[in-house]
Amino acid sequence: MQEAWQTRVVQEHADLEEKASTLYGFCASKQFESLDPKVQRLLKQQYYTMMVYAGILEQRIELF
Repeated sequence: MQEAWQTRVVQEHADLEEKASTLYGFCASKQFESLDPKVQRLLKQQYYTMMVYAGILEQRIELF
């Protein structure tokens, strides 16, 4: 049985994956293409950072 903090980490990972997936879809949209290039760059950086963070959470979960 998982401890409460472990459950929170697993939930945080699931939530992050969902948000990252939504952002990825948006980055492939026509609406994204209409944004200022600086905003596009920041959103892409945000997605990349979310994926790095998801990877860290996955590594932590593997250690449970």
